[in-house]
Amino acid sequence: VDSLRLFLTSFVMSGEAQIIDRIVESFAHHWFYLHPRSVFATADVAYVVCYSIVLLNVDAHNHGVKTKMTEEQYISQLRGVNDGQDFPREF
Repeated sequence: VDSLRLFLTSFVMSGEAQIIDRIVESFAHHWFYLHPRSVFATADVAYVVCYSIVLLNVDAHNHGVKTKMTEEQYISQLRGVNDGQDFPREF
């Protein structure tokens, strides 16, 4: 999360979903390449989690989103994403 935060604060992202998707995918795949023994089973899993964090941030800080996602809802969204396994609760 800290690496993603540092990366995303180094520039301003446009609001276009396709551009955001490519940036997050490139970041996640590079991060996984540097950390192959991480909690993520594959680079694609790292991408899904990174993108979900971006969406969670939008959910939390966009005033247009009236019903905010709860911690349990977010955890539920990621169930089984890690090659069929759940992430450790403390993650």
